[in-house]
Amino acid sequence: MISKPLLIVSLAAIVLPIGPAQLLAGGSPRNIVAAARTTPVTIDGVLSEPVWETAVPVGGFLQYNPAEGSPATERTTVRALFDDDNIYFGIFCHDSDPAGIDRQLTRRDRTAQSDRVSVIIDSYH
Repeated sequence: MISKPLLIVSLAAIVLPIGPAQLLAGGSPRNIVAAARTTPVTIDGVLSEPVWETAVPVGGFLQYNPAEGSPATERTTVRALFDDDNIYFGIFCHDSDPAGIDRQLTRRDRTAQSDRVSVIIDSYH
């Protein structure tokens, strides 16, 4: 049984579609309210379980690259779930031209010029 009714996580610390320069310049971080995971979730990249609908979606992100601070050209929404042991992030990245998604596989801890979303947890703040 989950004893915590909700978990609030600062999106500024974990998801960076808003750039670090905006945050340092006094940008407004968003908060996401994580819903309790009450049924199993399959980690398969398909967010089809009904429990994802219990989490409040957060969107309205700004670009980091190529036009930092501009409204995003495609819609992205983030939802979060939690249980006694884990935090689960469901990120819905909509794309009007999926064939144009730049997919580059790189070695661990390397970056590439590609379409991507990052989740970074700042455990010290």
